[in-house]
Amino acid sequence: MPRSRSRSQQLSSAAATAAATIINLSVSLMLLLTIILPYSFIVVVNADADAEQDYSVTTMMMAAVDEKDESSAWKISSSSSSSSSQFKDINRIMSGSSSSHDSSSSSRFKYTNRIMSSSSSNNNNVNNNSTEKCIRSCDDGLYSNCVEDKDNNNNVSNNNNSNNNAQQPEVRFLFAGQSNMVGYANQSKGTMFSNIIQLINEKRFDIENDGSRNLKKKKKKKKKKKKKLIKELKKIIQQGRSATKESAKYSAELMYELAGNIRNESVLYNETIMVPNPNVSCSLTRPDSMNVLGCERAVTPTSCGSANTQYGPELMFSHVFPKLIVNNTQYHDKRIGITKVAVSGTVIKQWLGKGTDSDYGQSLYDAIDAGKGTIEAFVWFQGESDHTKSTTKSQYLKRLTNLVKGIQRKIYNTYKEYNNDSNNNSSKNKFKSKKDIPVVIVELGPFIGYGRAKENPPGPIIKAQRQFVLQHPNTILVNTGSNEDPKERLSKFYHFDAPSQLTIGHRIAVALSTLVNSTDGYQSTKSPTQMPSVEPSSSLNPSNSFRTCDSYIALNPVKRCNKIQPNSGSKRVSSFCPATCKKKCKTL
Repeated sequence: MPRSRSRSQQLSSAAATAAATIINLSVSLMLLLTIILPYSFIVVVNADADAEQDYSVTTMMMAAVDEKDESSAWKISSSSSSSSSQFKDINRIMSGSSSSHDSSSSSRFKYTNRIMSSSSSNNNNVNNNSTEKCIRSCDDGLYSNCVEDKDNNNNVSNNNNSNNNAQQPEVRFLFAGQSNMVGYANQSKGTMFSNIIQLINEKRFDIENDGSRNLKKKKKKKKKKKKKLIKELKKIIQQGRSATKESAKYSAELMYELAGNIRNESVLYNETIMVPNPNVSCSLTRPDSMNVLGCERAVTPTSCGSANTQYGPELMFSHVFPKLIVNNTQYHDKRIGITKVAVSGTVIKQWLGKGTDSDYGQSLYDAIDAGKGTIEAFVWFQGESDHTKSTTKSQYLKRLTNLVKGIQRKIYNTYKEYNNDSNNNSSKNKFKSKKDIPVVIVELGPFIGYGRAKENPPGPIIKAQRQFVLQHPNTILVNTGSNEDPKERLSKFYHFDAPSQLTIGHRIAVALSTLVNSTDGYQSTKSPTQMPSVEPSSSLNPSNSFRTCDSYIALNPVKRCNKIQPNSGSKRVSSFCPATCKKKCKTL
């Protein structure tokens, strides 16, 4: 018994010692945290309501850096263990194209920090119903026409890097909407885009140039190679989230056709699509997390999408649209700008300019003002959140009508203000009224049309979009895959994947060129019932609605295509295509 009591006492003593040690360690840890926490960065980045991810941890860390303390940014970057592509992109943006910290790169660094840190500058809501009314070049600072605003704009006056020689776009188009306009092309599968481009450049262009002189054998060999390449493309695309066999094959076929036959002329040639576009620039403004308009830079696969590591419809638009308006004297040899203003997870009510903190309509008006008469069309890509919030067809139609009317009025008035010409010069009087402003409505895709809207496909929002285009002149609808035939649908993922965004950008380019290439300039002579629709009906006359076969085909991929002529190969044409188009029909 005495031994037992002694052992018990020893155990009690050891327990007491262990408890004391734990308490001492806890106190020490608390003291250590007290010292460290004041120097820690705690950043809250406004996340997309309908996205699973947005900015990287590195981006959030950078958002905490004081825009005046450049050295702090480099301390963070050097101490971080992250080696992600987003991190490298942040460093690239901040350091500029040159290794030396000249005035241009320093200005760009401050600009980037101001964007990233803006989420904490106004109590987690930096919209403040307004953004800076001046567009910058990311590389050259202020454009010359921004100098006049210096006295009235604090943000501009703080940046003395004015460059009167900076070459800015002569014509701009306003792109707006929610997450699919922002662009999350890589979210479905991170390497999908690069794998597609690599495969196409390795195998696509050799199919047409195999050196064979026997036409029959050459045709047979070409067909076999084409089938094999489409199968390989399909395999890549099908790895994406929510991809179906039908959508993957359809996208693979579209990528094959989009690439074309001639390497140096292809929009998917790696030395074209992977490098900065010298003639088209873009900017991305996200008014929920920044209080300045995004600066303009040459379009690349990472210049104007989410976190500057992805892309939206602007990428393919920038390469296709200039090819379609080459004979248009109002656009020939002019630099083009794409001004994107988009916020993920928004409903259309948040864009109607009501003046509330969650309203982003004012940012659209600010972008138009900043364009100083260069914005000449409106592209709207939004509606997924309205469907999930049970917005009715009549509600969305009314709000869309009010939104477009307001934007057309603002573009028209601003254009006239900066392009007033008493001699009635046609080049300076493209618009006779606000209704002449071209409007492109991008229809919702299969994620909504044949996903969320299973009970009554394609759902109230898509039906409202289609009705809007039927009722308003100078508007056109772009199909994004909400077709009855599963074989004609794009990605079902809520954020369109890489090939889908390329296809949508191509279709937007075709749609807008259809409007601006009208023989009457922008002034439409068509009645509302003659305007293009994604699903032609007996009330529509396609031959009057579309000025080119290409436009008709791109906007109406309703059914599988048939061969038109013996020498046309496996060209695509809608069954609704008028007879006059069938002789010349081709797919871009």
